[in-house]
Formats: sequence, structure tokens, C-alpha cells
Amino acid sequence: MTTWDGSRFAQAWGTHWVEMRDVAQHTVWADKPTSRALHAVRKLVTGKAVTTEAVTVRQVEREHWSSSELASVAPGHEVVAWSLVSSERTASLLVNLRA
Repeated sequence: MTTWDGSRFAQAWGTHWVEMRDVAQHTVWADKPTSRALHAVRKLVTGKAVTTEAVTVRQVEREHWSSSELASVAPGHEVVAWSLVSSERTASLLVNLRA
């Protein structure tokens, strides 16, 4: 199957929400001369600049199966998912039909 066909199947499987965490490290710039001196000493001792971490958490909508994942399904395998009458869905599974 090609990725073009896989994209149509990926749309049919639907999407789900996942939590994405991005962590960025920023160098701390001191305004006061004493803080600058302490940061310089710390950098000399540790060999690393003074940094702080900024964490961004966001909800992103993703496809259950991407088109490239569906395109790489081997012959003799199938992606299946079950749903209840109450329209509650199970996670999609890759099944080996030859076993």
C-alpha cells in the first residue's frame, strides 16, 4: 500500500488527543554585577552556563495510525479495532493473519 492510500485509511481510523511536552533550556542573564560574578564563577567550576528549563505542555490531536505506519503494514497482516454498541472504541491492533 502507498502512503497516499494509507492517508485515506488513517482518516477513516480517526484521531485521538495526546499530551505533548516540550522542554527548552534558556541561559540565565544576570542584571546585577554580583549575580554576574557568581554566574561566572559557577561556569568556571562546572563548565556549564547557568540555565533554566521552560516546560510547555499542550494537547495535540493525532491520528491513531499515521499514513506511513499503515503503508508499512506487511502482507498477511491487518489493522483491526473493535467498538462497543455504546460507541466506545478499543485501541487499534496489528494482527498477523497467517498465525
